[in-house]
Amino acid sequence: MLSPEGHDVAGTACLIWGMWWAVINAMKLFNQKPMTYPPKLLSPQLVENVVCTITALIAMLIHQFALGNPGLHLYDEKNHQWVGLKSWHHSAIYLFFLVSSIVGVLTHCPLRFPLGLDRLLLSLALFNEGMLIRSHRPMDLNLLAQHLHALLLIPIFSAAICLLFEVQFRDHPILVLLRISMFLTQGTWFWQIRFVLHPPQGAPIWDPNDLGTIMFLTICFSWHYLLNIFLLSIIYGIVYCFGQN
Repeated sequence: MLSPEGHDVAGTACLIWGMWWAVINAMKLFNQKPMTYPPKLLSPQLVENVVCTITALIAMLIHQFALGNPGLHLYDEKNHQWVGLKSWHHSAIYLFFLVSSIVGVLTHCPLRFPLGLDRLLLSLALFNEGMLIRSHRPMDLNLLAQHLHALLLIPIFSAAICLLFEVQFRDHPILVLLRISMFLTQGTWFWQIRFVLHPPQGAPIWDPNDLGTIMFLTICFSWHYLLNIFLLSIIYGIVYCFGQN
């Protein structure tokens, strides 16, 4: 995700996903009665997976067919070189999320899928995302970019491990809180990477080789996580207040 737009889209998607989960799970946690919805076709989980399916499909098409992207062309036999590997990396990330979302949709159909399969597929999508972002790092030209993306792997792999536990302990409130906090942190950190590597016009440029800058941004990462826990507390508090009324 080296372009500003790539970081913006990924960060916004993770934040929306995390806040959606926070609201839904807070409603489950504080609601005394079993939650009921209109016809099953309108359940929040189904809506979530349909939206994710459409979003992942559109993202894949953009990374393949937008101007300057490979258009499903992987190898140039004439020049003996790979074509658009970074776009293929991004397409592979979205492909796994697409498969995960499709499985999530199918679990609402009268098919006997094993309970927890949706969590397992989402976990694998995150492991795949982390692996591919890890392979981005050698392509970066400076130490700062490598360190920023290394920190990004913490919430990605943490959420993936959390979802693996949720296969067995589905909707466990502590695991859900940890998973949501990691998604929120992934989202805000994508934004942080965007503003460090691609600062707005007129903003000061970060020194890519300054060890002090790297140390400061590591501290910033811990602040990001703390602020996201605070955001989670606000969301849960608002849902609790509305539930009491």
